[in-house]
Amino acid sequence: MISVVIPTKNEAERIGRCLEAIARQELDDHDVQVIVIDSGSEDDTVQIAEAHSATVHRITAEEFGHGRTRNLGACLSNGEAIVFLNADAEPVGERWLSALITPLNKDRVVATFSRQVARPDANPWEASLLGHLYPATPATWSMAHPAKGLRVVFSTVAGAVTRQAWERHPFDHTIDIAEDQQWAEETLRSGYSIRYTPDSVVVHSHNYGLRNSWIRYRRLGRVRATRVSTVAGPGVGLSSSLGLARLAASDVLGELRRGHVMSSLHAGAANGSRILGYIAGIAEGRFRVPKK
Repeated sequence: MISVVIPTKNEAERIGRCLEAIARQELDDHDVQVIVIDSGSEDDTVQIAEAHSATVHRITAEEFGHGRTRNLGACLSNGEAIVFLNADAEPVGERWLSALITPLNKDRVVATFSRQVARPDANPWEASLLGHLYPATPATWSMAHPAKGLRVVFSTVAGAVTRQAWERHPFDHTIDIAEDQQWAEETLRSGYSIRYTPDSVVVHSHNYGLRNSWIRYRRLGRVRATRVSTVAGPGVGLSSSLGLARLAASDVLGELRRGHVMSSLHAGAANGSRILGYIAGIAEGRFRVPKK
């Protein structure tokens, strides 16, 4: 059996398409169990999930945590393969799940993750970032053989783990972001491998505003400085603020070459908020005096 765990909150706009895509999957000799962990939706998320035959477990908003909630979903599941999927990530095609789980338990691979592509309405710089983070070439990462050019080592936006691997290393429930990268860190150090499977594709992107971008990357920088080493990268997998700066310059120049002056300004502002937030988070993580 394969268990798909989906955390939700107010995802009525997208959860139906996500669940319909799961129902269309073509699998050989596998049953699929879908578990939705809802943390206080105020829209029709729960009703839509139940209408698609998902098992819904409700928690309060205060009980939610990226690692904690995924651990709960894994505890409630029965599958030997546990797939973590965001409610706003829509699987593409009928073989998304098959491509994702096929490498598991081969050559010490205990986790896999999908390629993420931008939505049609994504800003050019958001699409550019995803293109850098999720290339078209497959890769396997281990401590002995790091995958060159791969900036993300694992992602629970759309990723699968073996039950044994999760039982050995549950997600850290004490960090508020990048729990997947911290999990990858521990798993790789235990001698196992993680496979990036670009034939398994989900549509997933966000057009974050300047403030939200700054907040998100500040949190990522803080985790990078305190909890995740250079093996797994800083949550989104960029090795440093210099890497962010290179992507920012590429986005701005690309928009200028296409004659999009205003778009280039927007790209510069958006990427600038990422860089500043990331640097601020690293500084806080390394130099902030703990409260007594």
